[in-house]
Amino acid sequence: MKTRYKRGMAFALLIIVSYSFAADDPRYQRQQLCPKVLLLFNVTAAGIEKIVLTPLEEALICGDSGVQEWQNIPSEQTTLHLQAVLQGRGYYHVSAKEEQKILKVYVGSLSYVNIILIKGFTSDLLLDRLMHSSAKWIGEILTPHLLDQIQTQIQQQLWREGYACTTFSIEANADTGTVTINIVNAEKLKILSVTEENPIPGMSPKVMSRYHAFHLGDVFKSDLQELTTRRMVSDGIVQSARYTVDCSGLAGDKGVVIKHHYTIGKPRLVTADLGASNEKYIFLRLNWKNVRLGAHGSSVRAGLLTSTTEQRLEAEGNWFPTTDYPRLYIRPNLNLGWEREKLYKTASQQIKLGTGASWDFLHANLQLNAGPVFNRQLTYRGVGPQESNFLTINGFVELLGHDFEYYRASPRDGYLLNFATTLTHKNFLSPLSAYLFSLSGQYLYNLTSPVSLVFGVRGRFNTTHIPKLKNQQQEVPLLFRHFLGGMDDLRGFSRKQLPNDSKGALSSFFIGWEIRLTSFFYEKLQPLVFLDTGWLGKESFKLQRTLYWSPGIGFRLESPIGTFRSFASYGRISYGTRNENEYLGKMQYYLSYGQEF
Repeated sequence: MKTRYKRGMAFALLIIVSYSFAADDPRYQRQQLCPKVLLLFNVTAAGIEKIVLTPLEEALICGDSGVQEWQNIPSEQTTLHLQAVLQGRGYYHVSAKEEQKILKVYVGSLSYVNIILIKGFTSDLLLDRLMHSSAKWIGEILTPHLLDQIQTQIQQQLWREGYACTTFSIEANADTGTVTINIVNAEKLKILSVTEENPIPGMSPKVMSRYHAFHLGDVFKSDLQELTTRRMVSDGIVQSARYTVDCSGLAGDKGVVIKHHYTIGKPRLVTADLGASNEKYIFLRLNWKNVRLGAHGSSVRAGLLTSTTEQRLEAEGNWFPTTDYPRLYIRPNLNLGWEREKLYKTASQQIKLGTGASWDFLHANLQLNAGPVFNRQLTYRGVGPQESNFLTINGFVELLGHDFEYYRASPRDGYLLNFATTLTHKNFLSPLSAYLFSLSGQYLYNLTSPVSLVFGVRGRFNTTHIPKLKNQQQEVPLLFRHFLGGMDDLRGFSRKQLPNDSKGALSSFFIGWEIRLTSFFYEKLQPLVFLDTGWLGKESFKLQRTLYWSPGIGFRLESPIGTFRSFASYGRISYGTRNENEYLGKMQYYLSYGQEF
């Protein structure tokens, strides 16, 4: 996109040779830029700061004693370079005269952005968004660098809204502080085709469509293109990915052609993720993955997760049987786990054979997965059978909003909804019949624009139905019991503290609200307040009256090495029994690294 700046008379350096300066005039503040250049600032002008030259600027204006050709620079050349330096710092009203081999320069006052005008656009909704995003530049010093930032911001906003081939120009008036954005050819365009500029050798080109967050015929939106490339890199099938837009259309059709470009790395990947909290202390995740297996882009993975409360070893394969349906997969999985909590200590082994697929709609991604699981669980401490062997059918349906997925590294918008179930029956390799249902979700909403205040809500409902249950303490495996407490839900209570009973509960419900300020003093420091609430039940689909709740405060800090979160919360109880009240009401403090809301 070509953008031209019409600086006009305000952007030209005016040299008045007939004007005489008084170097000692009290109206001016002096700065000897170098022996032959004297800057004079009006003492009544606001925002006066000393001009500090970079080494290159100093050589161009003051010369270089070490280079013979640069020892004596003509005043005209000095003036030309000085023009660019002063304009780059927001000074456009300059007068100069050479006296006794000294160039005396009246710098004038700084120019500021007072108003931003957007012309040539008819969409009220996008115009409102552009004006909101432009508001942050009002009052800023008017410099070419600032105009470049405005250009980039406007271009990104137009691309997000589907105006992939719209052009615009920027004009600035340093006298009035007016920046005018002239938009032309404002028209939303649809995606005509997608091409792979450098196909992966030995793999069907159809494979890459499984990562697309869009469809042919959809209106172009840059966020969905960026989300597509992120999926490719995250899965490891390519080392890096980017896209370009061709506005020439196909055979005269009006639209855009998306071109994907890849950098292909080695097929075997090793990754390590490190996290920490005062709940689990240090936790480490190691993964080995082999990708691009066969023409359909299948993969295998092995992983290890270890912390003070949990250790887990996992091996998994992703087999894609056909490129006609590139998102259909079969996923065998072997999982060995050990858990050590305050109320129990267990070891488990699981062998899964799941099959699933995914679909992308206009604003969300839908995933389905279901299959049999053979479970073996050993209980070394806690209630329930000491050894359980049973076959279950596990499945889940997940709806993930594109905005939630796009901003996952810095949560600010979107939703996530998940429904999961685990079913077992005593006539199918199981000592009992049990049906577990779980519904969970998160929703984030940006209350102001541009982003500064984010409202979040998250919740989860779990229940286990066991027909003809006689003795919960002896019959129910730990897999079907529910607990609350800790960073995952009620932050005012210790990890899995609730209920104050090692038998756990057959039903649990938790919902938490959070309001987060996305910038506080330091841009990446985000203070927050929250309220977590929860209920438990000894029966399926039934909750008791006792309310557990925990208000709290905290902060979130985005750093180059990851996200830090810290909060303090006090656990409270309402309508509880004497036994329930006995162990509650303590302040909980948490500090975590690498975890999100």
